[in-house]
This record gives sequence, structure tokens and C-alpha cells, in this order.
Amino acid sequence: MRIGPSAAPFPALSAEGGFTLLEIMVALAILGGVIVTVLTSISYHLTVIDSNMTKTISVMLAADKLAHIRLSGDAPEKEGDFGTGYEGYSWSFNSEKSDYSGISNESLTVSRVGGLSLTLETMVSGQ
Repeated sequence: MRIGPSAAPFPALSAEGGFTLLEIMVALAILGGVIVTVLTSISYHLTVIDSNMTKTISVMLAADKLAHIRLSGDAPEKEGDFGTGYEGYSWSFNSEKSDYSGISNESLTVSRVGGLSLTLETMVSGQ
């Protein structure tokens, strides 16, 4: 028993079917907003990952170079680079006597092309 076209519970799903232009435009606007938000978030997090990776590598290179300088026993070079595999990273070493007898201040700075610079400072006795 058919009551009539005005009694359809969902007018958009009547005999013609489909969505209205307004519904499609609203859905596209929402989808566009979500896509922009997700892409912005991904870009930000990739930048943070790159920054953290550079900092981690710099700390590891600084600790390794400082250990190498201490273990070599020779008068250390004052600056250099890290060679193959770490292109773009350079280091500089500085050692000076402190105000306390028998203690020296050592600092090793690792720099990366592009701006990041990290300094590892320590006090060493017996020198």
C-alpha cells in the first residue's frame, strides 16, 4: 500500500536517489580540512624526527671524538671533520686550564652544515 511521495521517511532517498549538491560540498569541505590537517601534522613530525636524528648523531660523534682525544695521549688537533659517512659534520676542540689546580676544562663542539651546533663540555683532572 503506497501512501504517496510526501510520506517518504528520507526525502533525499526518494525514487530519484543520490545526494544533493549541498551534501557533497559539505563532505568535500570536511574531507579537505582533514587532509590539510593530516599533511601539516606529518610535515611537522618529519621535521622533528630529522632534528632529533641530527642531535643524536652529534652527541654520539662528540662523545666518540672526545674519548679518542683522551685515549690518544698526544697533543690533539684543534679541529677537523668526521670523514666518510658523516659528511657535513665537523668538530673543534678546546682545552684550557681552570681556576682550580690540576683541572682543565675541555669542550668539543660538533657542527653540522645548515646550522646545528652542539657543545660537549667536561672538566678533567690530572693534566
